[in-house]
Amino acid sequence: MKLEHLLFLVLVLLAALFGYLSLQEQPVHAQGVAHPDHPAMALGGDAASRSLPILGAGLAFALLQVTFFGGLLLLGLRRGDHERVFPRYLPVAGALALLALAFVLLFVSYRGQAVAGADVPTVLGFPPATAWMLYGVWWTPLALVALYVWRFDDWVYGDWEQARFAELVAAARQADETAARESAQSAEQS
Repeated sequence: MKLEHLLFLVLVLLAALFGYLSLQEQPVHAQGVAHPDHPAMALGGDAASRSLPILGAGLAFALLQVTFFGGLLLLGLRRGDHERVFPRYLPVAGALALLALAFVLLFVSYRGQAVAGADVPTVLGFPPATAWMLYGVWWTPLALVALYVWRFDDWVYGDWEQARFAELVAAARQADETAARESAQSAEQS
């Protein structure tokens, strides 16, 4: 299967999953309940009854997003007969696997928090799910940015592309000069 077809399939799955999640009935007290002492404040209520029924679909959505993001990154990598492409997929796939793992750990820890209620430990000052979001999901894409910057000349726009671009510019300039000469000659003849 071509990468473009895989990306389209993932996009269709994302849309279907989004439609499924949108059509789910809203749980009781999903918008919170009134605080007994402060009417402007809402209490969250029971996290397990609100989120556990759709948590698996949310995880699937997150993993499909990581897959789509990775596919778009790989789509931009140079492909040609003059080089081997497979080795460059490995670091990108590794960074994407770390991002997917961070999402899985985020969802697993959130599920544990929702079941345990208020009795959860803190990790670096935050509940575990929040810690995974801040320290796992948020920082992991920086590995992809670092790979892109570090390997740009080899993966995206290297010497071969630069030489080919220079050839195309020279050919376009020559075509413009030829057209200008022919236009000037036809104007002189008329």
